[in-house]
Amino acid sequence: MTGAELKALFNEYCDETDETFLTSANVTTYLKIGYREFRNFINQHDPFAYATTADITPGAVSEYDLSAAANAVRLLGSDRTQDGMSRLLKIGAVDGSDSTKINWYLQGVQSRQALQDNESSYFLQGSTVFFSNDLASDLVLRFFYVPMSDLNVAATFIDDFEEWHDIIAMMAYKHYAIRDAADNVVLVNALNARLAQFAEYLQAGRVVEMNNFVSYVDDN
Repeated sequence: MTGAELKALFNEYCDETDETFLTSANVTTYLKIGYREFRNFINQHDPFAYATTADITPGAVSEYDLSAAANAVRLLGSDRTQDGMSRLLKIGAVDGSDSTKINWYLQGVQSRQALQDNESSYFLQGSTVFFSNDLASDLVLRFFYVPMSDLNVAATFIDDFEEWHDIIAMMAYKHYAIRDAADNVVLVNALNARLAQFAEYLQAGRVVEMNNFVSYVDDN
């Protein structure tokens, strides 16, 4: 579904002819909110569905601010250098001789105090990543993260979950309904049914054979 098709579907759900009440800018806002909820729903079932990476060389330090203007790579704040980070998934140490490989992964902990008890660990507080010890000056860290959502309603391509994009329009309608004070029981029921189907699809995964695979572990 293209951005234009999504916008048209949303307008059909709203059935609002007064363009002074429901402006084009309003429609864009509601669809952006709907798309954000759509992606959040996906991320709850598959955190790596939209995941991207950023390679950062913090230097010989024990912390790195992802929003500081002095830092070359910024994933947070108002002056980001690439897609903003919604959720940090994991951090890996890049192989010095082969950048396609990860030598090891840092362990995420729940507090700065826990860093003292866990070697090669990290803790994210606000926009700053704290490490359990000073890093090697040439160490490259690969941040795996979920990027922030942004919908371009003029786009011809939204994402690869095209067969489920009607859900975006339904989620967007919920926010329009708050303003319009108009319940739509049929749409809400349809949305709940679609979300149940979508959850089943996400849990099964795109590759059917993965669900039929049984790993063998030799305990001997």
